[in-house]
Order: sequence, then structure tokens, then C-alpha cells
Amino acid sequence: MSDYESLGAPMLIAALVASGNDVSDVTLKKATNFLRTRGINGIQDLSRGDLEELGLTNAEEIGRILAAFELGRRAGGSNKGQKKKASRASDIARDFEYLRDENQEHLCAVFLDSQNGRLGTKTIHIGTLTMTVVSARDVFREALRLGASGVVVVHNHPSGDPSPSPEDIATTKKLSEGGKLIEVDIVDHIIIGHHSYFSFAEKKML
Repeated sequence: MSDYESLGAPMLIAALVASGNDVSDVTLKKATNFLRTRGINGIQDLSRGDLEELGLTNAEEIGRILAAFELGRRAGGSNKGQKKKASRASDIARDFEYLRDENQEHLCAVFLDSQNGRLGTKTIHIGTLTMTVVSARDVFREALRLGASGVVVVHNHPSGDPSPSPEDIATTKKLSEGGKLIEVDIVDHIIIGHHSYFSFAEKKML
């Protein structure tokens, strides 16, 4: 494992644009805001303007980073359509750790193909999380649009405690039952806390 493999997405973006190894709180906050508005998939489409908003001003540095991203895209394209796997709850939780500082609950979803390859992610709902027909419908509408076979649901607890509430348990059950009707599996439901996460799959609660 490299030194960077253990870092969360906000820190990776911050390290990318920081001078040397000095990642300031301001840079980390900008990186977190970027993820909040663009999502984890937005990283692959970073533009010159995005890098400037994140704090880079040196044209030579911006050029090197954009060249590295283009090389990464081409290398990814040579893998004949292979997608990033979503095999471990810890990996997904790390991608969404930026939610730990949010004051409102965010309900997000990671959509998977039959081989657990990631097809996309989407923020479904922001605000107090209650099991409404609209939230469930939005999850499955996007899953069907992408042709997904499975979904990992992710949401945060602003309190910092990732332990599932009775409402979380009921939500997971209803989503799981609804998914079976349309042959879309709820693979996991991950709750993000301040310093840890809770996985329904890991706890065998699905």
C-alpha cells in the first residue's frame, strides 16, 4: 500500500494542489467543498478552472497536473471498460468521509453492475433523512437508468455517532424489500460518523 492509498478523497485532492507537503486547512476545506458539489466522480473531470479555484496559480504546475490526469484517463481507457470495484465497505466509506463534517444528513448512492463495478454515484437527498416514497423512488429510478444490479446506500450522521437508528434500520429494510421487486440488490447501507462508519453488510444486517 502506498502512502496515499490510505488517504480519503478530500485529502488526496488537497495534497494534489498543495505546495510541497503542506496541506492547509483552507485547501482541505476547498477540496471538501469540491466533493460536496461535484461528487467523487467529478475528480476525473477536473479542469484548469477547477484547479485555480482550489488554489493553484502556477501555470506550469496546472499544466503538469492536467497532463497527469489525461495520462490517467488514457491508461484507464486501455483497460477495456474495467470499472473500479466496490468490494469493501471501508473503501466506500473513505470516499464519502467528506460527509462527516456536514451539518445536514446527505443520502447518497453508489450504483454497481453485476460484477460490483461502479457505474456512478449520486446525492439523492439532503436534509433530515426519513423514509419517504420520493427518496426510495429516486434511488431506484437512477439505478434503472444506469442498468445497475446493485446499490450501496450511504448517509451521514451529523451527531458523529454512526450507530444506526430505528429509522435507519427501517429504511434499509424497506429499500432492500423494494429492490427485490425490481431485481436491484441493496448491497450495503453505510453510515458515516465523525471518526468511524457503520456497515449493515459487515454487521450482517441485510
